Amino acid sequence: MTPDHLAKLENALRTSAGIPETTRQELLEIVAGLKAEVSSVTPGAQPPSSTLQVAHALSSSVRQIEATHPHLVEMVNQIADTLSNMGI
Repeated sequence: MTPDHLAKLENALRTSAGIPETTRQELLEIVAGLKAEVSSVTPGAQPPSSTLQVAHALSSSVRQIEATHPHLVEMVNQIADTLSNMGI
């Protein structure tokens, strides 16, 4: 995940109205951890275990949001697909 992708994810989390504040803060903390890890990675190097832990925590949080807010996830996916198809 590139720094640009992480910035877009962070912005989406900050501006999405459908995410409970505690969940939003948890996800923003995970994104901050990912940003720190991404900035310290050398291309081609094996990720440290902390990166894997952050990725696992993010994955777990995403699964929880998918389970509790399926309509929100569907809308965000549609927006992401539309932007991707536009080359953004």
